[in-house]
Amino acid sequence: PESVPGLNDYHVMRFVGYGFWNGVAMLYPVPRISEAQSYWKAIPSFPKYNLLMSNGYGFALGMFKGGFDRQMKLRLLTIEDPRRREAVFHGIGRVLWFLYLNNFDALKNILDEHDDIMEPLAVGLGLAIAFTQVSTPEKILQDLAIFPGAQRANLARGAGIALQVHAQNDPECRKNIERSIAGELRVWYDGACRASADAGTGEEWYPMYHELTRRFVQEITV
Repeated sequence: PESVPGLNDYHVMRFVGYGFWNGVAMLYPVPRISEAQSYWKAIPSFPKYNLLMSNGYGFALGMFKGGFDRQMKLRLLTIEDPRRREAVFHGIGRVLWFLYLNNFDALKNILDEHDDIMEPLAVGLGLAIAFTQVSTPEKILQDLAIFPGAQRANLARGAGIALQVHAQNDPECRKNIERSIAGELRVWYDGACRASADAGTGEEWYPMYHELTRRFVQEITV
């Protein structure tokens, strides 16, 4: 089925959406989507993208909670799989932008208060900032510049990821991205594209992708 032309468009967002649905299933009487390998045996990309479901699940948790606090953090820190735990916090970071839109003081405070998980939260937040403002690249840079030091570096990682994910949605998206971004945004985007390609196609793709973006941003900020 995945060989059908056009079916891979928005592939990343589909898996994020499946995870969001499972977050909905925590509160409403709808059937949960299984994450068992056997359920997805007809979908070759599942090993590569399955952790995106945890990302979507984290987004749903934060959205229905209406925020993020220490109690939720402590509960999520009990997730044994570190890869899944990181992905959930990426999703929490994404939803923070929607919950505190343009309230930069609140967002900086949240990152400060949760310094032990600031990195995945900031990556998710940077992704949301860039993804929702992809048509106004200058606004992305203005928003990220409000944040200090280490926060901004991780936000930049997220912004690069957002641009890369948006560009891979379909050929028209890629054309629009690559003709509209320059400077820092182009550097972050190119780094995320290389990370995605170098991370492979197996079940370690998600953590390796994020590790490679981490290394890349560290190199260019030294």
